[in-house]
Amino acid sequence: MKWPALLGVALGLLAVSACRAPEPTTRVLSEELAVGAPGLALPAGAAVADVTIDLERRPAVVVPGGAAWSWRVRVPDGASLVAGVALPDLAADAPPGRVVVELQAADERVMLEVTEASGRRWTDLRADLSSQAGQEVELRFRVEGLGPETRVAWAPVTLAAPAATAPRRPNIVFILLDTVRYDHLRAYGYERDTAPQLDRHLVAHGLVAENAYSQAPWTLPSSVSYLTSRYPGELLGKDPAAYGIPAEVPSLPEVFQRLGYRTAGFIGNPTLREENGFGRGFDTFHTPTGIESLYLNAGDLYRRIAPWVAAHQHEPFFLYAHFIDPHDPYASPDLVDGKSPYFDDPGGISGEWIHGVYAGVLALDDQERDRQHLMALYDTEIRFADQFLGHLVESLSPEVRAETIFVFASDHGEEFFDHGGWKHGQTLYEEQIHVPLVFRWDGRIAAGTRLDATVRLLDLAPTLVAAAGGEAPADWQGVNLLPALTGEAPAPRLAAFSQHLAHGPLRAAAVLDGKKMIRFNAQEPFQPADSLQKHLYEVDLARFAPVELYDLAKDGKERANLVTTAPELATPLTPVLAAHLDRTLVGVRALTEGLAPGSVLSGELEFERAPEGWRPLFLGPEDDLQLQGTRVRFRLVAGVGDEGFLLLGDPGDLASARLELDGQPLGAERLRLGTGAAWGGGRSPASALLTPRYPSPGRSPGLRLWRPTGARPSEAAPDPATRDSLRALGYIQ
Repeated sequence: MKWPALLGVALGLLAVSACRAPEPTTRVLSEELAVGAPGLALPAGAAVADVTIDLERRPAVVVPGGAAWSWRVRVPDGASLVAGVALPDLAADAPPGRVVVELQAADERVMLEVTEASGRRWTDLRADLSSQAGQEVELRFRVEGLGPETRVAWAPVTLAAPAATAPRRPNIVFILLDTVRYDHLRAYGYERDTAPQLDRHLVAHGLVAENAYSQAPWTLPSSVSYLTSRYPGELLGKDPAAYGIPAEVPSLPEVFQRLGYRTAGFIGNPTLREENGFGRGFDTFHTPTGIESLYLNAGDLYRRIAPWVAAHQHEPFFLYAHFIDPHDPYASPDLVDGKSPYFDDPGGISGEWIHGVYAGVLALDDQERDRQHLMALYDTEIRFADQFLGHLVESLSPEVRAETIFVFASDHGEEFFDHGGWKHGQTLYEEQIHVPLVFRWDGRIAAGTRLDATVRLLDLAPTLVAAAGGEAPADWQGVNLLPALTGEAPAPRLAAFSQHLAHGPLRAAAVLDGKKMIRFNAQEPFQPADSLQKHLYEVDLARFAPVELYDLAKDGKERANLVTTAPELATPLTPVLAAHLDRTLVGVRALTEGLAPGSVLSGELEFERAPEGWRPLFLGPEDDLQLQGTRVRFRLVAGVGDEGFLLLGDPGDLASARLELDGQPLGAERLRLGTGAAWGGGRSPASALLTPRYPSPGRSPGLRLWRPTGARPSEAAPDPATRDSLRALGYIQ
């Protein structure tokens, strides 16, 4: 954050704090400098700037090397000095500088810290000042052994002390553990005790959402969704390397920053980067880079989080901690000779080789034994990361903990050949999109409760902002779950929608009232770009049906596709899928409606201009469509759920149309245009096809034809760093 922005935040913080009583006692150097607070004696050239060291950006006060400075303050009760320092201009092989921090009181001089600082990482220190409570002291800082050309970045320098009374607004701690299946946690019935700290600190004191769904089965689009409360398919184009939070879309940390919260994002997944928008709104931000980041663990991330918590826990804060451990490779520090304590027969497969199994280049000697071994390695990853969840909660003082909302979730799950594949990103089965979600807010959310309604990760942002007393941006699509979490109102009836948003044909899923529908656009043309895409495409063609229906209450593992025995389950789910997809596709749509399975709708549409092409929308191999100039001829055999096609470009007016059902002519009223008006025969202007919303299906068999108005996803420029991260994680070759 640059000087003008920081000054604005500082003034905003002062304005917000003026509405609260009493004034918080924590003081932050960079903000006191920004507003010109008395007591600072800084050298000429001192300035506030964002400084990134070791991939961690902090808002810093930068002073010339060798220059001493001081800060005169009155020490509140229970105060600590928390400081970080780094030398951004120092060469990696240069000797470190000697950091000296002293305290001068009226009758004593205390050496608080003598340590070393370099340009390779932030050096954090902490000193207890409780013995000086009530005194006015001068804190003196210097780094010895440097010339004036070597800058010194101090970030943070905070006099952290508890407020005299509890804040009126809660703190927010959002803990995300990457790649966690809901059914591999004891809170959801798992036999292994994979997350004892989660159970102890959050589950026992809070609420478990039993049916929470991510909006995509892999990190980038899922994270876009829960941090913006938007469906990712409406924001993202076709190239995963261009995925990110668009500049015009307000994100959760930005909203909290505007509310006057201190914000920090510590992320272990290298795909969530500054370059693709994930750093916006965070005062302090870290994300790793490169393939070596796959071997970093929760301990590496927590060492960054701990000093930030020490510096800022007594202010209103929003902390996003995204641990990556369960993501492959499965290489927890708790493994002994590559073996998990949960399973004693590792066979010949290593957890570092799972990507080879996923990519089809490594075969398993004993599939069931190896599957059990890999799941045990994965469970060990969850268990290792869980201990740092415990450390994070315990790092907050009991008083702060009592005024903090904790949220635990995962961005997606993981498959272990449950439906014929490995890892994640390709399917929309429960093991991939049904995710854990736990809330704790002492005194507001009853301990040990459960919510059995369907909720979505995109509901998190409006819920947390409402808890802080703020208003969600108008274009957020989630709902505020707070009344349901606190027991003030019943849970809303929600449909969860998910889309895979990776390479290969479109696939989408909807969950409503415990019933689930998955659709696979198998006839969509797709040319794999490399051997990985080719293998995954072949696997998916072999294992996916065009339509899958499940009763999750009876068949939570999704083994019995009810498409032939209970096709009526599709009736409420089909419009959920179609309405969401309608906001992501560009062109004129034609969809069947009200057809009995097996019936045949055929006909011809003629337009003013030739469409640029067409794309199938869940057509089957028995369907036929031909585009010849301005004419579209089709023969569609009805299955379960609507189907049809997308016409690309702008074909202009509808010149004429003809429909037949099972060989019998249909009247003109069976073709509905735009919002649902009957065609009526004759030429219809292109404007008659326009509609701002998805048209409700009619009851009579026929065809709907429309073009949605409004913005469509635009393809942003690919980010090279994001592409490198996707390659490191194995999403692309």
